[in-house]
Amino acid sequence: MLKINEAHKQFNVLYLATDDYNSLMKFKQLLSDNFEIIHYTTPIKLNGERNIHYGNPNKDEVILNTLIDMYHLTYSTDFIPSEYSSFSKRVYFLRQYDNFF
Repeated sequence: MLKINEAHKQFNVLYLATDDYNSLMKFKQLLSDNFEIIHYTTPIKLNGERNIHYGNPNKDEVILNTLIDMYHLTYSTDFIPSEYSSFSKRVYFLRQYDNFF
C-alpha cells in the first residue's frame, strides 16, 4: 500500500477528503511544499466537535459532499486510506468494482 511519504515521489496532486477541519489544515501545512492539495469539501470548524457528521446542521450537504468525495476517491489513481475509517473501508471496497458509479 502506498504511504503518504512515498506518494510525493510519484504524484504532485493530492485529493484530500476529510471531515476534520484540523486535519485539513495540518495536511495543507505539512504537504503543500510537495503537493498541490485539492479538496471538494471544506470541513467546518466546530468547537468541541471533531467532524462534520456531528456538527453540520445541513445533513443534505453532508450526504452530497460524502458522495462526491467517494466518487473522486473511487476513481483516483491511488488511494491512501485512513486506518480506522469506515469511510475509507467503503471507498476501498468501491475501488474493486468499476461500474459502481
